[in-house]
Amino acid sequence: MLALKDSTTGVFASYMARFSGLDPRNAWLHAMRQRAFDRFSEMGFPHHKQEGWRQTNITAISQSVFEPRSAPPPAQLVPRLRSLDLPGVDWSPSALRLVFVNGSFAPGLSALDLPPGCRITPLAPLLAAEDAALVAHAEYADEREQAFVALNTAFLADGALVEIPDGIELAAPISILYLTTGSKEEKGISHPRTIILAGRASAVSVVETVAGFAGDVYLSNSVTSIDAGDDARVEYVRLQQDSQTAFHVSKLRTRQGRNSRVVAHNIALGGGLVRNNVHSILDGEGAECTLNGLYALDATQHVDNSTILDHAQPLCTSREYYKGVLDGKSVGVFNGRIIVRQDAQHTDAIQSNKNLLLSGSAATISSQPQLEIYADDVRCTHGATVGQLDAEALFYLRSRGLGLDESRKLLIYAFAADVLGRVQVPGLREALEGVLWQKWAE
Repeated sequence: MLALKDSTTGVFASYMARFSGLDPRNAWLHAMRQRAFDRFSEMGFPHHKQEGWRQTNITAISQSVFEPRSAPPPAQLVPRLRSLDLPGVDWSPSALRLVFVNGSFAPGLSALDLPPGCRITPLAPLLAAEDAALVAHAEYADEREQAFVALNTAFLADGALVEIPDGIELAAPISILYLTTGSKEEKGISHPRTIILAGRASAVSVVETVAGFAGDVYLSNSVTSIDAGDDARVEYVRLQQDSQTAFHVSKLRTRQGRNSRVVAHNIALGGGLVRNNVHSILDGEGAECTLNGLYALDATQHVDNSTILDHAQPLCTSREYYKGVLDGKSVGVFNGRIIVRQDAQHTDAIQSNKNLLLSGSAATISSQPQLEIYADDVRCTHGATVGQLDAEALFYLRSRGLGLDESRKLLIYAFAADVLGRVQVPGLREALEGVLWQKWAE
């Protein structure tokens, strides 16, 4: 495969032109961006002939020119934004909320009544100040060969930092919204970056929403990292509500200390072509990690979930529950991998992927749960199922007076309910249920 820099198309030229226009005066930031851009230039985009990408063809991304767009005028933006049904965004005046439009912080839409000792802030001023916490968590050596992460780092300009000191427990969730715009003629692009640092024995809930307006064409290439200290508790919810004509690639990376607990929910509702990558590292004894996923697809949507649960220390527990509801001619992909390192004795890991096809043979799913075990005293299980609505259950509900549509919706909701039921953010589960109920009513 040719490196991107050897391409004869105008794609690399557009990225090169934008990179050359970045301000080089911040030596640390420029050096990090340069390293990332060099790696991206050498690697190019992933190809569907590569093992990890063979079920997802991203030619529509690799052969398209995406350019950053300025934010629409407030008079146009605010009414359209408020018309979106975004259950993860708390618009109340007392909320902790960060809003970014086309990659830039929007202070007029944000609310930051900060608790004492906490930092919940956009990254741009921290990048300029070469903030110590940001320097330590902006670049990871084990991600340097991942093209989309390199692309995100090469154009890192803004994003969200959530830093909770030792012993602080936040009762209210933090809302983060990344909105991207674009059109068929002028495709937009943004590179959201979120860094969550939870100190020892702290507790925080973060709800991150990535969204766009109906009909907009753009690429959202996001990276989120979570560092949970010893005994910390983090709940992270990611709501993907891009337009059906958008492209979306995400990376979630978590690292946990001793006896910490991280619960990460990934709810995929939008996007035409979506790839979600998750890499969770249990790096302290007694750590617990739960990955919940729900992808509700229709029309010609394609959503690919690729996850790694890496048990690096003994006595750790992981649970992974991903469910898909597929309608129309949609395509779902699940590649889940559990790694148990040699010293990670007494690992307890369960992985499950279940899928419900609503449109007979038109919708398709590929599921590959995997175990990679190098320790001998472990308890690990994995499995996958694919099925359709139970005809007997439909008959039973209809015999009790429910119509066909109501019976179908009730069975679909029952299938997805256990994933939604694990969301603990106050009010969010109920709001999500309403959005999904409406989606399945269409």
